[in-house]
Amino acid sequence: MGKNNKGFSLTELIIVIAIIAIIAAALTPVVIHFIDKARKAVDIETAQTLFEAAELASASHDDDVADGWSIPVTTRNTAAVARTTVNDLGHNVRDDNSPVGTYDIACIAWCRGVEFSSSGSNKWENSQFKSTLDNAGNKEADTTRAYTNEFLKNLYHLDGVDQVYSGTAGANKYDGWHENTMVLMKYKKDPGLGYPECWMVCVRCDNYKPEIWIGDKNLNGRRNSGRVAPIYRLYPDPCKEYK
Repeated sequence: MGKNNKGFSLTELIIVIAIIAIIAAALTPVVIHFIDKARKAVDIETAQTLFEAAELASASHDDDVADGWSIPVTTRNTAAVARTTVNDLGHNVRDDNSPVGTYDIACIAWCRGVEFSSSGSNKWENSQFKSTLDNAGNKEADTTRAYTNEFLKNLYHLDGVDQVYSGTAGANKYDGWHENTMVLMKYKKDPGLGYPECWMVCVRCDNYKPEIWIGDKNLNGRRNSGRVAPIYRLYPDPCKEYK
């Protein structure tokens, strides 16, 4: 009895491979979209955790902590504090000058959320939160450190003050890699207005409520100020790029 099983011909094999390639090409964007959406969702959850720790610290009965929460609203230390006009869409108006309502925010504490190679041995610069006035050496720096330390206690249950940063006694030591307290961003692409690489704890200048933004610190030369600049609001009411 003869055998009729001759296997696939070369033409049939090419057709099968072509069909698989077409299916893969059609599905790849969908899969990438869902992966990106999941990563954005994780970042929003992280932002919510940061928000809750910031809000709890802002309600502290400690006068120094409470003063530290309000200092960035009134200070004009332009070398450190990024007081920025943003819009109701959750964007920096410098990036998006849409005709919608605006308000001001001031960054009180920040840290990097992606790997950043700086000079020397600091391969992860500022991988934990520190106050924007951390090493200014004045009363405002002391009070913002008090707030940031309370925020860190709520977030990590640890005390971040009384280490040396940039030679300033009493400041926070947040440069370098800190494995247990690094807050990593999951979504690391440009959502549309710029590439974010910093977490920012901000206070609204009109109602003193906390907001969590992500932005950059002149990572790719976008900014010329050298300060932390917000790009996208993540919590509350995330901007459309993260919904």
